[in-house]
Amino acid sequence: MFSRLIFVSFLAIVCFVPSWVSAEVDTDTSETKKMPVNRPRIGLVLGGGGARGAAHIGVIRVLEEMQVPVDFIAGTSMGAVVGGFYASGLSPDEMEEVLAGLDWAEAFKDVPPRQKLSFRRKQDDRNFLMRFKLGFRDGHVRFPPGLTSGSNLNHIFRSLAVQWYDIQSFDKLRIPFRSVAANIVTGEEVVLSGGRLADAIRASMSVPGAIAPIEIDGQLLVDGGIVNNVPVDVAKNAGVDIVIAVEIASTPATKDDLTSAISVSGQVLTVMMENVTKRKLALLNGKDVFLSPNPSNSVSDFAKAKDAIETGYKSADAVRDQLAKLSVSNSEWNKFLSQQRRPPFEMPVIDRVEMDVDSVIGAKELETYTSIKPGMRPTQEQINADQERLAGLDIFEEVKVDLQKQGDENVLVYSVKDKSWGPTYLQAGINIRNNLSGDNKFNIGISATTVPINRYAAEWRTEIQVGDEMRAETEWYQPVGATSSFFIEPSLLYELQDVNLRSAGSFETIRSGELSNLGGSIDLGSVLGNWGELRIGYTLTYFQLDPDPGVTVAFDEGANANLGAVFSVDTFDNLNFPRDGAAALVEYRYGSDSIGSDLDYEFIQSKASYAKSWGRNTLLSSAQFDTAINEESDIGGIFYLGGFLQLSGFDEEGLLANHQAFGRLVGYREIGDPASNPLSTSIYLGGSFELGTLAETRGDLFDETVLAGSVFAGFDTAIGPLYLAYGFAETGQRSPYLILGQNF
Repeated sequence: MFSRLIFVSFLAIVCFVPSWVSAEVDTDTSETKKMPVNRPRIGLVLGGGGARGAAHIGVIRVLEEMQVPVDFIAGTSMGAVVGGFYASGLSPDEMEEVLAGLDWAEAFKDVPPRQKLSFRRKQDDRNFLMRFKLGFRDGHVRFPPGLTSGSNLNHIFRSLAVQWYDIQSFDKLRIPFRSVAANIVTGEEVVLSGGRLADAIRASMSVPGAIAPIEIDGQLLVDGGIVNNVPVDVAKNAGVDIVIAVEIASTPATKDDLTSAISVSGQVLTVMMENVTKRKLALLNGKDVFLSPNPSNSVSDFAKAKDAIETGYKSADAVRDQLAKLSVSNSEWNKFLSQQRRPPFEMPVIDRVEMDVDSVIGAKELETYTSIKPGMRPTQEQINADQERLAGLDIFEEVKVDLQKQGDENVLVYSVKDKSWGPTYLQAGINIRNNLSGDNKFNIGISATTVPINRYAAEWRTEIQVGDEMRAETEWYQPVGATSSFFIEPSLLYELQDVNLRSAGSFETIRSGELSNLGGSIDLGSVLGNWGELRIGYTLTYFQLDPDPGVTVAFDEGANANLGAVFSVDTFDNLNFPRDGAAALVEYRYGSDSIGSDLDYEFIQSKASYAKSWGRNTLLSSAQFDTAINEESDIGGIFYLGGFLQLSGFDEEGLLANHQAFGRLVGYREIGDPASNPLSTSIYLGGSFELGTLAETRGDLFDETVLAGSVFAGFDTAIGPLYLAYGFAETGQRSPYLILGQNF
């Protein structure tokens, strides 16, 4: 809901720009050469309407049942999407399969699904910062030009229209076609008659403030609905004899609906668009056919595309008598279908590959993310994979993998463009961990990430956290060379936090003081595709422990140095509530006076999780094993258990030992539809079964076990995952939990 309100707000702002005029730029009528001379020439005009515009497919289905041929198509916004694909040869069934089968939530995102992201970007989720980022450039905070850049959407359109890669004029499509957009700089109407079909469609549906404008031939273009939502005049100017015009009806707002600035602004836009539309519809005459389907879904509810298609079908079905006058004979209809349906297509052999790079990163470096070479006949799947790898870096505003005809050559062009609101990006977040009985933590964090810094995509990241746990860290991530998977990462760290130490004769912990650490580390690592990472490093910090009154500690200050190795795996689709994939971590640390440490210790930590789903139901299984190789460690107990999903019922980090083993099964079910609740939030109900054991010596590890469990409600919100839970253990511990922040 919040995102929809933003959409309306931006649209309302745009409508106040006084320069909007209706000035059709393209008046070319060469499309008439394809039109018949022995029957009336029929033009199909499809208006905008967002997801409700899927109704156009139902209208076209009735036209085909009635054997009504279409000789010209003009479309705006969603009408340009449906019209463009019908003009390029898709059947109504194929268009329905695309619209109803597409994951529109992913289509409107700027980056691929999480499992396709680079491993580096996946790790951004492992804190409590919100996903939304602001830019910082030239001393000013900057916003993205839209809630989405439209890059992923454009790639989908491009893949559907790939067989027309060698066509520059839309007159050469199966049916002549025009897409209506608006020049956001001048306010003029722009009728697109050629170029890249996918770009023309994308331009026509680039809702200002929601989807970033697209530049075509030097013009910055947005949704044509703000200047000509039902382009009857475009079809008339093309020389058609009869127009079938389809306006997606909208329910007018009442006085009671106009109760906020947003609703009033939205109504202003609606009124202005309707006034323009009325002037266009006034061009219709008695021979023309006018349809106004009114689907029940909202402009952003693509999940109900099938219902909208059915509404469009019923609307056209109601005027079959009018349409019957336009029907043609079986032989003429078969001739039309043979012309309209797209022929079989085979990808051409690539003669040349180009890198069109508008980025700090070098072309040579980006080639390492591509797989298609001259002489290859690529598949669409290979093109998609290359696009996802480049987009998965989450560095670029736009990523294109575009098949073009340049002279006699088939050229595959990789185009990337750095984000215009970067290269520094700001994130903020809130973390709450509350058991409603005094064990509470509250933190606020902010990060600044500058990327790319050089041609190898180096990254400088700084995080600051204030609250119950104070922390500041800055790190420099430097890939080594153009084709190498290796990297170097130095970092500096300061942290101040409460520390829990074990009470005498028990695994249970008590607050024992305040611990500060100041130091740094340097790691050398290798990225393993986008699924894993291996790193080794040296860490040196200086610590100071201020114990609480009555608490005695062996060390209250000194140097803590260690050599470490970490192997990580992450293929989860969603770190907050995984439904598919796995994650694993194996970490080894060795501290000794021989490497500059006042503390001697050696340990291994390991954990792994695997998620599997059946429909809306998910089972997440996890196992963890941690062991102190040196049981006489100066630290005196290394590993914590306790808290939600870590032996629920106990306080967080309420248990401490030298060795521990832990396993859990977490089941949850997604309920409801995110689009139907006020915050567009996925909601989960679930529970856990947990089993853990702790010991001072490795041989005693499985002598005693503790059984625990929980029930919870989870919300995958824009500010992070929210959990309302109740935990219980067989030893009698009980605890409610309120947690905002990543927990799995």
